[in-house]
Amino acid sequence: VLGPLDEVPWIDVGGSRVVGLPTIGLDARVAVLSPGFTVPFHTHRGREFLLVVTGAFEDGLARYDRGDVSVADPDVQHDMRILASEVCIALVVRDSPVLEVREDGTPGAEIAGY
Repeated sequence: VLGPLDEVPWIDVGGSRVVGLPTIGLDARVAVLSPGFTVPFHTHRGREFLLVVTGAFEDGLARYDRGDVSVADPDVQHDMRILASEVCIALVVRDSPVLEVREDGTPGAEIAGY
């Protein structure tokens, strides 16, 4: 149990915030993402599952609204843009870090905080 929202150890990520959830072998977090927030173009070493709890985002491939699940694997290169209408709250579970995409299209360094 994380406790009351005002006592949760949120991490600020460019005006949005995330909190890690206790798991074994996975990275799980709740993300509260501000309207207009963007995650840079990236890829993954493994799989990422993102459940939209409220709000919406686009990733260059599709639009995801409340109840939708985005699944990304190492073959997916995408960005993420929170739509300007409202905050997007999402449950994110992944088994590897988010990686930048180099100009030549290959995976690069880990993008911290996402």
